[in-house]
Amino acid sequence: MRKTIAIFILWILSAAVYAKSSNLDSDYLPELSSPAWSPELTKAEIAEARMSIYRMRKYNDIQARKVLAPYAKDPRNIEIRNAYALALARVNIEKAISELKLLSIEGYPPSMLAYREERLCQLDKYREACTKYGFDWVMKEAYLSWVRKDPIDPKMYFYAYYWHLPNTGRKSEDSSELTDEALSILHEGIENGCSSCAKELAYHYLSFAESEDDIEAISKTKPYMEKTKEMMISGLGRAETDNICFQSFINYCVSKKNNMTEGECLNRQKEEYQYGICLSEHQNLMLLDELAKKGDLVGYQNLFVNISPNDFNKNSAIPDSLYDYIWIGDEDRSLSPRIKKYYDRAIELNNGRGWRAYNLTENIEKWERLLEDKDSRDFFEKVGELLDAQKD
Repeated sequence: MRKTIAIFILWILSAAVYAKSSNLDSDYLPELSSPAWSPELTKAEIAEARMSIYRMRKYNDIQARKVLAPYAKDPRNIEIRNAYALALARVNIEKAISELKLLSIEGYPPSMLAYREERLCQLDKYREACTKYGFDWVMKEAYLSWVRKDPIDPKMYFYAYYWHLPNTGRKSEDSSELTDEALSILHEGIENGCSSCAKELAYHYLSFAESEDDIEAISKTKPYMEKTKEMMISGLGRAETDNICFQSFINYCVSKKNNMTEGECLNRQKEEYQYGICLSEHQNLMLLDELAKKGDLVGYQNLFVNISPNDFNKNSAIPDSLYDYIWIGDEDRSLSPRIKKYYDRAIELNNGRGWRAYNLTENIEKWERLLEDKDSRDFFEKVGELLDAQKD
């Protein structure tokens, strides 16, 4: 108990030291140097656009769409244009598809996914490659090409590997071995800040372990476990925050080896210690701080709930989220003092950079079907206009 209190006190004090001694926007605001964001945007404008993109992802907020509209007019604001196009799909599907087409030609992967295979492969830029190699090959190359010039989301390396390689990067459907291409993508990702890539390799090699005493298998996975933890708590790249620690080999075995029962796992190991990529209490707090500095709202909330599950009201229809606190405050004093202390610290560490979501894409086919005939299209466009008017 005393150790926990000491860690918490040191953690609180470090926020004040950071706020006074550091203003590392160049490290924690990659939009400043991203080719997907206009270099003329100010820090305040980036913060406003960041939050609006998050709101579009989570709520499809009409006011957020209005905030993004002037930024979306600048062709250099590629990420904003993508979010705005997805938002338009609900009220003006033709305009949304037109914008997604332009973004697809520019090679922005989230827009290419939203534009969909049948359209994308009809574009002059991709027709031949789709015919020769297939849609997944085109998407894999698009993710790799984009992330190599714009490291704002290094998890794109993982998307290229996991979503678009045949057999999820395995040599065959029945094989557990990764192909040379899969290994190459994951290693390149690790070198460029993809902690999800390091995590993937750690659990790949761990999958060959027959027990906690399988020294050969454990020796291969250990460097990648340590690398994952190092990347996470140092703030390098985009930190992985979920499904990384198991309380025992049994939990790991049942979770990861889907063809084995708990009984079979019990027969193959000794339950003695945590298994996998597990952070200490202090390391979790360090990671929480890094996520706040970067403005990773989803990552912050996921980690905070994981490490402080008893702090939240499970019976509440609306979670006590950091987003709610940032957006509407706590006038009714519903937040516990402990949660409020965490959130105040997060806002201080964020230093006005704003809060964001990553890899915004969506299947707009449902909106196309809903608005495919003139009568329904006119109806929903009028509804959209009325809703917009109410927000003015």
